[in-house]
Amino acid sequence: MQLDLVIAILALVVAVLSAYAARLHNRLSVRPYLHINRSFADNRFRIYVRNSGTGPAIIRTVEATITNRTLDATITSWTDELQAQCATLLADKHIPPPPPGTASALVASTLERGDALAANEEYALIRTDARFDNPEAAAALYAYLLKHFTFTITYSSIYAEKFRYSESQRT
Repeated sequence: MQLDLVIAILALVVAVLSAYAARLHNRLSVRPYLHINRSFADNRFRIYVRNSGTGPAIIRTVEATITNRTLDATITSWTDELQAQCATLLADKHIPPPPPGTASALVASTLERGDALAANEEYALIRTDARFDNPEAAAALYAYLLKHFTFTITYSSIYAEKFRYSESQRT
């Protein structure tokens, strides 16, 4: 009779470990992984978030930090602050900015709370729609954004696991 009890206990242990392993596998198989990429070519630039994970990333918060001032980038008003900072930069360097509303103007976008980025999806946070006519302005804006602009994104998986990506440690 004791042998039956030992076998039953071992079977229970194996079942619990198998369930735990299956649960871990399921969570890892749909884990999102966000990161920020930047590109600059032909007087155009883009700063975008990419989900390189295997599952969707559900956006919780997005913070944009511009010269040590943190803004909630899940609302559209942060784009006004970005435009003002960039206009000030160009004026300080005596570079005429592109006319507002032109194809070469700087465009900022928002990711709202609850938005989801699918696996391998990318979303442009800041971009130029077309090539800047003034290469000096494009290079100055891009250098400024690299030095003074960072994002912190809090997101979750479909299992409600929370993750945080921060560029503040970027050099």
